[in-house]
Amino acid sequence: MNIVSKHLVRIAVAAMLVSSAAHAASPSSANSYKLDVTIKKGGVAVVNPKISVAFGKPAQITMSKQGVGDENYRIQVTAQPSEPAGNGKKTVRLDFIVLEQISGAWVVLGEPSMVAYDGQQASVDVNGPVGAFSVSATATSGFDDRAASLKSDSCPALGAPLATSPKKSGGIIMGIRQDPDCCSAGCTDGSGWIMTCCGAVMLRGG
Repeated sequence: MNIVSKHLVRIAVAAMLVSSAAHAASPSSANSYKLDVTIKKGGVAVVNPKISVAFGKPAQITMSKQGVGDENYRIQVTAQPSEPAGNGKKTVRLDFIVLEQISGAWVVLGEPSMVAYDGQQASVDVNGPVGAFSVSATATSGFDDRAASLKSDSCPALGAPLATSPKKSGGIIMGIRQDPDCCSAGCTDGSGWIMTCCGAVMLRGG
C-alpha cells in the first residue's frame, strides 16, 4: 500500500468514527409517533385528536363536552413499527378501541386495526354493534424526548369515567396535570371539546 492509499484509509476510518459518534450523540432515532386521528359517523367528523405516543405503548384519549352526558368519545390506540412494505417504505400498525358514551354508559363501537405508510393517511370503515363509523389516521415517526417517560400502566380502565379539567389561556392549550401520565385541556378551535390524555402527549390543534 502506498503513502497516498494509507492516507485515504485513515481519512475513511476517521470519517466513519465521526459519523458513528454523531449518530450516537444525536437524538435522531425515532421513538414515537405523532398521530392525527379522525373519527367519522355518517361521513361527518365527530372528533379529531392530535397526540404524540411512544412506540408500542397504549394511549387513551377522551373527548368530552361539559354538560353533555352522551356523544362523548374515548379512544385507545397503540402504534408500533410494522414490517416494511415491498417498496421499502416504512409502515406502522395502528390498533384502536373506540367507545362512545350512550345513555351515560361507555359502549364499544369497534376495535379496528390498520397498517399505514409512515406519514401517510390511512382509513378503515367499521360496522360495529351500534352502527357504522370510520377511523382515519396519519402516523408520523420521530423523536420526542417526552415519549420515553410516558407510561400506560397507570391509565384507568376504559369503562371507568375519567375526570376532565379544562383551562384556556390566550388561545394556547394549557395542560392540567392529574397524575404523572394524564392531563386535560380545552381544545382551542372553539368546538367546546375537552381532550383528556393518558400515556400520550397533546399536540397543538387537538
